Amino acid sequence: MLLVAGIVSVCSVGAPAAADAAFSAPVELGHGPFGVGVVSATDAGGGATAVMLRVDGGARLVQRASGAAAWGASERLPGRKLGKVAGPVVAAAGLGAAAVAWRIDTPKRYGAIVAFARDPGGAFGAPVQVSDEQANGVRHPALAIDPSGHGLLAYNTDTRKAHLSLKGAVAVSTRAVGGAFGAPVVVDAQLSGPPAAAIGVDGKGIVAWLRDRRVWAVTVDTVAGRVGRPTAVTPIGRYGAVHVAAGPDGAATIAFKARKADHPAARWGVAAVRRPPGGSFAGRRLQVVDRIDAGYYLDDVALAADDEGRTTLAWSPERYGQDRSVGFNGVSSTVRFAIAQGGGASTTFGKPRDVDVDGAGRRKLLCSTPSVAAAHGRSVVGYTCSDRKSYTISAATLRGARPTVPQIVLSGPLQPTSYGQTPSASAGLDRTGTATIIATRPDPTTPSTPPGPTTERILAVTGR
Repeated sequence: MLLVAGIVSVCSVGAPAAADAAFSAPVELGHGPFGVGVVSATDAGGGATAVMLRVDGGARLVQRASGAAAWGASERLPGRKLGKVAGPVVAAAGLGAAAVAWRIDTPKRYGAIVAFARDPGGAFGAPVQVSDEQANGVRHPALAIDPSGHGLLAYNTDTRKAHLSLKGAVAVSTRAVGGAFGAPVVVDAQLSGPPAAAIGVDGKGIVAWLRDRRVWAVTVDTVAGRVGRPTAVTPIGRYGAVHVAAGPDGAATIAFKARKADHPAARWGVAAVRRPPGGSFAGRRLQVVDRIDAGYYLDDVALAADDEGRTTLAWSPERYGQDRSVGFNGVSSTVRFAIAQGGGASTTFGKPRDVDVDGAGRRKLLCSTPSVAAAHGRSVVGYTCSDRKSYTISAATLRGARPTVPQIVLSGPLQPTSYGQTPSASAGLDRTGTATIIATRPDPTTPSTPPGPTTERILAVTGR
């Protein structure tokens, strides 16, 4: 998931947008050859931090200060001299708190995890190597930070025991305000899937992962520097695509795709387990939010929560077996979402609804897994849809149970050789309700027939 991962949201370039204003013209953050990537995050004041890959010859950092009117110039990512940058992740919160982590792939792949962070109003500290020198392979960092600057980093370690280093033990590192990420603690020594991490406004975090046909989770108090004991939060089953979100006082949501049985014909569903403020996962029933019909495929889900714990879950089931003139070679999809309000123990996700991605519900486009961001009682869903000839990048704001009419923020033709180069998009939202879409797209003005070069551009578009 390198092409676009993570979220950036910033205020409009220049003055904030009016309540129902259209999205602004795109602002280019960087460009490079095929394979350009960007990961990014925003704080509540619109401050943004992004790491771009394969731009101007390597990894670059580009930022926008809280309350600033424009993005700054990109610069080389600090710590690049430690080795090749791979799999970066970014987190941001409050008014300036941010953190960046990545994997070092030289002189040997999966060598080490590096991270640095800053407190609100401060500057980034020096990058430090978090993983132990004898880690035997590390991969899949996941990162979160709270408004005060308490940080949570999770990753797989000892990965060379697994085929292609796809799994590993789960390690957790925490950061105190004003400090650096500390020595990691292995919370699960068994071969496990990639961890997901989230942290609430009060520094109480959650890490979840998949192991032995169950979803596991551990609570992390970053203020006290205390790591709990892992516990299984699901019965034995078939699960994938684990994501987490955190609310106040330990509230947390773990969402994933699930199959009820091992039979190949069993249908995938979108499922979640929620923990109320001050509570635990013990005794919490798994909620099947949506069942995916036969003939459909579910790749991933997206999850985000605001400071009060209002949580938005989104997904895009793909339908196969249609006429090849429909969608992308006969594959089409829609974008769906469900919302759970913050609060008490009985809160579950409401009825799933469709975002009308194609006008009049025609469902004749293939849409990517959406990106979701949440802030101050709102959320925004961003997604890319395409057929064989063109693409659209759209955003829909969710203020209540129903979405606004999606706005197309970018669109264009696809070259006949653009397979694998379909534009990608990530959505963000600040506390004023201003949304931003960060996208990569192939430049339609450059030759795309091999062996001609292809330029990919990273663009930011803002509006409401």
